[in-house]
Amino acid sequence: MTITDWRINLTTGRSVYFPQALEVESAQHPVAAALAVFLQDAEAGRNGQPLDQFAAVIGGTRYRGQRLAPGLYSLRVVPAEIIETHALGHRPAIVEALLDGRHNAGGLILIAGPAGSGKSTTAASALRSRLRRHGGYCLTIEDPVEYVLAGFHGRGYCIQIEAESTSDYQAHILRAKRGFPARTLGLLYLSEIRDAFTAQAAAQMAVAGCLVISTIHSFNIISAIQNYLELMGAEDSAIARYTVASCLKLVVCQRWDARGQLVSDMLPINETAMGAIKNGVLHTLKDVIAGVEAGMRNPHRTSD
Repeated sequence: MTITDWRINLTTGRSVYFPQALEVESAQHPVAAALAVFLQDAEAGRNGQPLDQFAAVIGGTRYRGQRLAPGLYSLRVVPAEIIETHALGHRPAIVEALLDGRHNAGGLILIAGPAGSGKSTTAASALRSRLRRHGGYCLTIEDPVEYVLAGFHGRGYCIQIEAESTSDYQAHILRAKRGFPARTLGLLYLSEIRDAFTAQAAAQMAVAGCLVISTIHSFNIISAIQNYLELMGAEDSAIARYTVASCLKLVVCQRWDARGQLVSDMLPINETAMGAIKNGVLHTLKDVIAGVEAGMRNPHRTSD
């Protein structure tokens, strides 16, 4: 059995692990005991670890964690290795769209899905594959860093920055605008579109010629675009809607089904999709998404 998540309760001394949702006495389970000791040390200020959101290696395993309430913590296991993009479970057409060289000219790729759907895993894999395939310079700004990407990947090079707070996250984004090498393919990863500042900064970088990849919480493609527009303040602004329509290149939305298999769909932004975003009629994207889905199901179909 592979454990994906833990809920560690320091107050009761009991922990629950998933996906089976089984409860154990923390002191009686070696993994839970190690996690509890780490968290107790963090609460006491003995390991200098921030607890609101953090990433840490505990007992040889990397975790992404956050404090849910006083004494109650959520920890998700981060796989030790970045999964190859073709092995994530996405259909080949989605993989190729994520790695498409036409995006090198700049734009925004959103990877959407509910919490725990593997958005960060897809993003990390796509970043590494793009660096291997196309080269260039990649900067990631994360809160916290999950997968280790720093260093060379084929002809590409990546630097990772871990932000310590929301203000620190924003400060790093501001500095990033001036930190890309001249005449080099630029790739920026923002771990999450979480607020108006991040949404606007992502669009500005994308319009300036950098390829920006980021994640956003959503249950489907249309709501992902709607959420982004709302964060941009674009619902009542034709200029902001035009900016989003111009910079957005691809939306991939993913989730796990009842069997634990990855289910995903995509919307490459064509002229029809751009028009729907500019005019604020996102409901018309349903037909575009259906057409993309039909094309993936029957890739050899010829258009009328």
